[in-house]
Amino acid sequence: MMYLCEPAMSNRSEQYAELILPLAVAGTFTYSIPEHLSNKIKVGFRVIVAFGKGKKQYTAVVAGLKKNSGGLEEVKPIIDCLDDEVLIGRHSLDFWNWMSDYYMCHIGEVMSAALPALLNLSSETLIHLSKTPDIQSDKLSDESRMILATLEREKELQLSKLSKSLAEHFSMKRLKELVDLGYIYTREEVHEKYSEKQLEWLSVGDQLSGKHEFEEIVLNLKRSPKQLQSLMRFIEMTGWDGENAEVEFLKKNVFLKESTVTAASVKSLLVKGLLKSTNMTVSRLDHHDDDGILPLLPLSNEQVLAKNEIVKSYEQKDVVLLQGVTSSGKTEIYAHLIEEVIRRGEQVLYLLPEIALTSQLIRRLKKYFGLKIGLYHSRMSQKERTEVWKRTAGSRADSFDIVLGARSSVFLPFKKLGLIVVDEEHDRSYKQQDPAPRYLARDAAIVLGGMHKAKVLLGSATPSLDSYYNFQEKKFGGVALEKRFGGHLMPEMKVVDLIQARRKRQMRGAFSNELIEEMSKTLDRGEQVILFQNRRGYAPLLLCDQCGHSPLCKNCDLTLTHHKKRNVLLCHLCSYQIPFQQTCSECGIGHLADMGSGTERIEEELMEFLPNTKCARFDLDSTRRKHSFQRIMDDFENGDIDVLIGTQMVTKGLDFENVGLVGIMNADLLLKYPDFRSHERAFQMLTQVAGRAGRKQKRGKVLIQVYEAEHHVIQQVLLGDYKGFLAAEMEERRAFIYPPYYRMIEVRMKHRDRHLLYQGAKSLGLVLKEVFGSALLGPEFPHVERVKNRYSMHFILRFDKGVNVTAKKKKLREILDNFISMDKFKNLYFQFDVDPY
Repeated sequence: MMYLCEPAMSNRSEQYAELILPLAVAGTFTYSIPEHLSNKIKVGFRVIVAFGKGKKQYTAVVAGLKKNSGGLEEVKPIIDCLDDEVLIGRHSLDFWNWMSDYYMCHIGEVMSAALPALLNLSSETLIHLSKTPDIQSDKLSDESRMILATLEREKELQLSKLSKSLAEHFSMKRLKELVDLGYIYTREEVHEKYSEKQLEWLSVGDQLSGKHEFEEIVLNLKRSPKQLQSLMRFIEMTGWDGENAEVEFLKKNVFLKESTVTAASVKSLLVKGLLKSTNMTVSRLDHHDDDGILPLLPLSNEQVLAKNEIVKSYEQKDVVLLQGVTSSGKTEIYAHLIEEVIRRGEQVLYLLPEIALTSQLIRRLKKYFGLKIGLYHSRMSQKERTEVWKRTAGSRADSFDIVLGARSSVFLPFKKLGLIVVDEEHDRSYKQQDPAPRYLARDAAIVLGGMHKAKVLLGSATPSLDSYYNFQEKKFGGVALEKRFGGHLMPEMKVVDLIQARRKRQMRGAFSNELIEEMSKTLDRGEQVILFQNRRGYAPLLLCDQCGHSPLCKNCDLTLTHHKKRNVLLCHLCSYQIPFQQTCSECGIGHLADMGSGTERIEEELMEFLPNTKCARFDLDSTRRKHSFQRIMDDFENGDIDVLIGTQMVTKGLDFENVGLVGIMNADLLLKYPDFRSHERAFQMLTQVAGRAGRKQKRGKVLIQVYEAEHHVIQQVLLGDYKGFLAAEMEERRAFIYPPYYRMIEVRMKHRDRHLLYQGAKSLGLVLKEVFGSALLGPEFPHVERVKNRYSMHFILRFDKGVNVTAKKKKLREILDNFISMDKFKNLYFQFDVDPY
């Protein structure tokens, strides 16, 4: 679908629409509804509009309809309507508005985050050569002549393709000059890029209607043996008996693949009417037959009690916190609750923090619920995400009952949501960092559940302090599962003191002798090992052995990480990379030495100490491809991998029954992170990764390598003392004025000029201090001052739970709006992070 018309200015229409545009601009915009669209446009429909002084066109969402323009003299008309059914319901629009207000961002930014890219279109600029240009090429630059020569060949070209084809010879300045001279012209065009997937199916043709005709046809085809062979093979595969077929349709590509026939012979049979071709819509999503659907597993006595307590809690509370130790069977409880919700004809949203978990869990749930489960996360193609969006809307016969997804699934347009499960609710991956909205999916899910009058279940072996606080304050219900399913024992946990190990020369690289010995014993028993190291790459730091220089990113104040397999030095913030060279670029004589260990180095050392071991890495580098998560997990589950070396991905709820040992390579990395939540995250991550061991009949073992062996967090992990950890940490949070007792808003200022940024932050700080007083901390430079060539300074605002934070946000907005109206500071860039996590 294309939209080429140039919108004319109009103020005569009697119908108007308030539209949300996918831009970082405040509020909604009023457009007139042309007469030919007056009966077509509804709230929640997508429309095409032009915005601004230029011709650029965008997809907008209708947020409301009205009969006047609100006093505006000139109102642009809507160009066209994209939808025949509502894809963004009232609940979704209310949710977008809440997210915009709460997280202090523009509603257009929420729209951009919510909609799959194929539902959120913008126009492309097309370049054309004018019909009769009087070109004086001798007065043009080389770049201009190259642009004209390209257009003479192509006639019409997208701006993006033109710039790509000319590469460094392309110039926007020269392009504008050619437009001004009248040699070329531009126009905007919007294409609807999503279409349903069509496959060609074959069936018996009209000329083959009975046994008598069939015998005559066989005689006629004897002179065309390939056609006869194709027809007979088709009959064999469909089971046609002269009157009807057991299989009515057969996919053409399947027929060609599974038989020895040629495409040419099939084409001849289609021309003769012996076969018939039909295009039918099919799903892009993975799907399997329902034949394998199994009844839910019966719950243990402890699980039955927990489930009944949850149901009882829902009579008083809309949100319940389920704390269940690792391998206690929380997923089976979820499944039983989901079954009851589906039986009522309602939908379920099942949130997971990590894409790696979705494929393992969806196989498990499909055994129970069949094809009514949708998957939604960032590794899916845009066409797949769009199909899930449309099927979740609930108006189609194939709509989903259950959607299993990462944090972005909270934006899906549910129509009859009955239950939201937030698994591993404590996990940091639920927090969106950039771009805006910087939302926490767990909290957003609770609000979404309230809008739908749905129940919310938060599950974790190590709940967040925020959720535990809400349970203590009786805002949430609470249920505990304190034993592993089937009476299986928790793993044996032991600390390896790295200081003592190094002093006694009992270290080999990053491995202690004790860890290597335990790995050997575990592998000899036919069991598997997981090694946890929360750093990817080969080495996070390189030092020159002569001058002490460390290679730095040119865009960020961060040392480059050595990735040995790719032979590059890489910045993990902006992806800047340079080839690795052993000689120091600073002094020219020293050699760069690798300091510290990432997952690559752990893998290399492991192969040196245990050469016959089959190992694999499970980190961002090894899982970049779409199906790499699934491949690695399948190989590990099938026993094709002995040792899995991973970053935090391996801590998040993976269920492998043959893991006998978990090794934590350096727990100090978690404890020393500069964040007030570092101890909470360390306890959660260490407990979670330890829970991967011994999940079935055998008792597993966990070895924690750490320099600070007596640290109270390490000792509490060893004892499994979650309540003791909570009590100590909550007291510390209260004493130092941190969440969950206080609300936090982080304000980030950014600019390329460090001096101007510092001046602006100091000036703004004086104003904020007058208004907010002791609630204000900062401004301060962060741990990494410069990222992607922008320097940052931060403010923190902390408010008591009883304070009207909405009013404080409004006042903060007013102050910043006034501040950036000053010429000196108008180019400073601000970001808000409400409830930083």
